[in-house]
Amino acid sequence: MEDKEYTYHETPATAQPDATHWYAVNVYRNRVFALRDELQDICEETYIPCHMGCSHDNKRPRLRPLVSRLMFVRCGESEVLRLETEHLGNPRLTPFRVYRNISRTRPAAVTDEELSVLRLLATSGEGGVEIYLQRQGDYLSGDLVRVIGGPFKGAEGRLRRIRNNRRVVVELPCGLSLLLPFLPKVFLEKI
Repeated sequence: MEDKEYTYHETPATAQPDATHWYAVNVYRNRVFALRDELQDICEETYIPCHMGCSHDNKRPRLRPLVSRLMFVRCGESEVLRLETEHLGNPRLTPFRVYRNISRTRPAAVTDEELSVLRLLATSGEGGVEIYLQRQGDYLSGDLVRVIGGPFKGAEGRLRRIRNNRRVVVELPCGLSLLLPFLPKVFLEKI
């Protein structure tokens, strides 16, 4: 079993440890749906960014996670830490790790606004949106832009060159980045 520490930016939501927040978790063995079923009665809410994909035989559409091993749970900080310890120590439960803040001392809380942006972009129905976990050095800083037209109107992000294509990257402080598909220049406005 992996035993990596995952670190992300400190968010204002992490200042209140007893309050209920969203937390991103890394689910071992990509068993996100099994973990969702285990936590549905314990946590206030769970969310898995998904899309409709094909099964192995390419005949039946099937719900698939957009990012393997990524799931969000809504509960208190002490509760998510207790669940993490409980699930890592019991072979009958699906193990997971909670993404930590930059100092690795506490779970990194995801604000409701960040999760609503993630939900909006993940469920927009538009193809080409990619979600990935940030790593330092993935790309260089660019101009801050706002999308002023098309299906992603209102989204703000940095213009980046990724794999020789100009893309708008919406970075969330919790450590997730959303790559929007190619957008014409007329849909962009420099901020």
